[in-house]
Amino acid sequence: MRTNQKNSMLLLLCSLGLLACNGGGSSGSSPNYTGSVYMILGNNSIQKCPVGGNQVNFNNCQTINGNGLFESPTAIAFDNAGNYAYITNQNNSVTECAVDSNGMLNSCIQLGNNQNWFSSPSSILIQNNLAYVANQNGTIAQCNIESNGQFSSCNNFVTIVSFSSITANGNQLYGLTSPILTSLYTCDLNNLSGCTQVSFESSSPGMLIGSPFQIYYNNQQNLLYGAYSNSIVSLGLLGGGIYGCTFSNSNSVSSCSNSYLLGGFIGALPTSASIYTLTTDNVNNGYFIDYYENYNIITQEVQQKGTFLNACNIGNDGSFNNCTMYQLNSDNLYFNTNGNLYIAYLNR
Repeated sequence: MRTNQKNSMLLLLCSLGLLACNGGGSSGSSPNYTGSVYMILGNNSIQKCPVGGNQVNFNNCQTINGNGLFESPTAIAFDNAGNYAYITNQNNSVTECAVDSNGMLNSCIQLGNNQNWFSSPSSILIQNNLAYVANQNGTIAQCNIESNGQFSSCNNFVTIVSFSSITANGNQLYGLTSPILTSLYTCDLNNLSGCTQVSFESSSPGMLIGSPFQIYYNNQQNLLYGAYSNSIVSLGLLGGGIYGCTFSNSNSVSSCSNSYLLGGFIGALPTSASIYTLTTDNVNNGYFIDYYENYNIITQEVQQKGTFLNACNIGNDGSFNNCTMYQLNSDNLYFNTNGNLYIAYLNR
């Protein structure tokens, strides 16, 4: 997979103040906005932005407060029909919202805060009519989804380790542990207590290097994508990127390659971006959030910093390319967060 050198140069120009990075539609024909991304950006709200291809309708982004029921939210997922959204909160609850025809979240209610189902949940996955909620106490709650979208009959399965991000391919759940000492596990959705660590056979350098933050399985390209910062202290001094991993079997990664990579700059030059969270539309487009700082080692000051939403096309080989960048209003999301950074896509 190829390095997107064009976007590296764009980031460099953005951080130097030589290029305006708040995006609009591309020149020529108007972009077709086919869905929306929903971003948790370190506060008690969700930002929704229409997207399509490698474009974001940034002028029509909307803030969703969830009737005040988002409490340091960590992740968002949608049921199969896209009628309900589920947001995990660090106050041991999940917020359920109805999704209207415009993709807005309404009539939000809180689930599970009195049933002891959830313990500082960090991620959520919807498969068929079941919800899987990863808890920070080393369990996964499996819940039935009723016709009204609410959870029932939740059972907690001990997974030994706690997962910061979960995704799935068929009956295989993949779980990522803490971004600091990261490991990747696979679990059979029919036997969540039998999770095993995934081995890396020929990864170069491998998704586990560089503090991955979110994993996402893209069924279109059959790749497990991982966003990483490539820095122990998560400042991105050595760059950041996205890996796309293939599997020789469910328990063994056969190859992890760079699908998007930014080279780093150290010292008085701008650093490249740490990439924290990503999603795709499961067609040919991907979206991710990254963060950079321009740190001057001489003055020991952060001169510039910025957080970007990136919209990209995905090539046949799974590579992210033709990316456009949109600077978000907050310039320090990762280090000023009540919850996690997270992004999800809905075709609506």
